[in-house]
Amino acid sequence: VRSMKGLLLTFPTTTGVREPQTGGVLVS
Repeated sequence: VRSMKGLLLTFPTTTGVREPQTGGVLVS
């Protein structure tokens, strides 16, 4: 998983989150 690299992989366009999350934080 890319989250292990600590990159910004969570974006509103992919997960529906309002703010980009740093890898490791999952918001459902």
